[in-house]
Parts: sequence; C-alpha cells; structure tokens
Amino acid sequence: MREALAPSTGDDTMFDALISARDRFGDKEILEDQDCKPMTYTGLIRAAFVLGRKIAALTQPAERVGILLPSSMGVVVVYYGLHAHGRVPTMLNFTSGEANVKAAIKAAGVKKILTARRFIEQAKLDDLVTAIETMAEIVWLDDVRKSIGLPDKLYGLLGGMAPRTFRTPTSPSSPGVILFTSGGFGTPQGGCAQDRCMGRSLRASLRIALNRLEAKTIRRRQRRRRRGRSTPARDRAMPPVPRRASRVSARQQRAVPGRAASKSGGSAAR
Repeated sequence: MREALAPSTGDDTMFDALISARDRFGDKEILEDQDCKPMTYTGLIRAAFVLGRKIAALTQPAERVGILLPSSMGVVVVYYGLHAHGRVPTMLNFTSGEANVKAAIKAAGVKKILTARRFIEQAKLDDLVTAIETMAEIVWLDDVRKSIGLPDKLYGLLGGMAPRTFRTPTSPSSPGVILFTSGGFGTPQGGCAQDRCMGRSLRASLRIALNRLEAKTIRRRQRRRRRGRSTPARDRAMPPVPRRASRVSARQQRAVPGRAASKSGGSAAR
C-alpha cells in the first residue's frame, strides 16, 4: 500500500492544490454533471478565473460570499472562482428551510448571495429568495455570465497558462469555506475550515481512493493467476504481489494421487 500522509502534506491553499493536481496528473477530465459536458483541469482553472473576476468586482477581498446552488459543475466553478480571488465561500443549505437559511446568513455575515434563476425556478425556491433578499443582495449568475466579454476570456486564457501568477495570494491558514448544519436540532451551527485543513482532507480522501483502487487491482491479478490467464499491461505496472499459499485439506491430498493414477492408467490402456 501507499505510505502514510506526512503531517506537512497539504500546507497550501485549495486553489494551489488544484494547480498542483494538474501539474501532477495532467490535463484530464475531472468534472461532469447532468448536462454531460466534461471539464478538464485547465477548463476549470480558466472558468474559475473568468467567473471569479466578475464576482470579485462585486465583492471585497476576504468577504464571505454566500452560495445558494445545487451540487453541479457550476458550483465547483464558483467555489474555485472565489478562492482564486481571495473570497471565502459560504455554503447555504437551501433544503434547511427559510428560518435556518436566514440564521446562517446572519451568523456568517453574508452580504451577497450567488444563485441562478434556472435553479430557483426548477427547485421552486422563489419564496425563499424573496425572504432572504431583505438580508443580503442576490447576485444572479445568469446576468454575470451574460456580461462576460473578450477581455474576461483573455484573462481566463492567460490565467490557465500561469495560474499562480494571476491568482490572489492567500495564506493556508486563511478561511477556506464556511459550512452549516441542517438545523434539525435548533439553530444551524456554523464552522469555518482553513484552507490547509480542506487541502489535507481532500488529499486523504484521494489517498484512500487510490489505495482501494490498488487493492482492487491486486485482487484482479490474483484471480487471473489462479485462472491461468495472462496479466494485462495495466496490471503488470503494479508491483508483484506474493500469492497466499493455498490450503489443501488432507482429504484432498489423498484424493489427488488416486485420480492421477487412474488418468495414467486410462491413457496407457488407450
């Protein structure tokens, strides 16, 4: 198995971790949602710079910006777009109800909330938006995307080529995200996770997934060896794994010589 994570592993920001992942694994497809339009590392970085730049023009550095969106590719772009420009994503749980969403907005000190009309219409959250817009300004991402022009696209293109030059420097100890409980047992409780902690958690999750994949590959190799099949090229790249000694009972050991003798006798008779 792989070695354990060192205590110093993950001492960088979330956006820097994304850049390092692209440098290590290449420009692979990493995102896809219900629209079936995959996005690569570079595509995500470019989109984060383009959209994040427009959001940064509406907010202040280190401001806590609310996100009222479903789990989709768009929310990932918004999340990294805020990180790329030194803003703090504040995740609002739209399923927790009007009172709990209001309590979360007040506790986090959110002044602007990012959402989309298509999502609000499909989820039928018009009443919720009407209730919370008295506490914070609603920023419609539909309008923000329409305002994206050629300079913004060029900025994103250059940002994808040299992301560490264009991103806003932040400290690993700075807030990485603000999360809230559902409020099922009272007022929602909020928690602020540092960039460093988020990066380590993601790396640990990735390491667990890789270990499980490696164990699955080892088991597949063992099954192929038992069946007498050749090992595919993707499995030959794995380190050799010692086979466990098969357990043969005494009854089976006594049966094998007799079977072998009957086979040899039958072949001699033929």
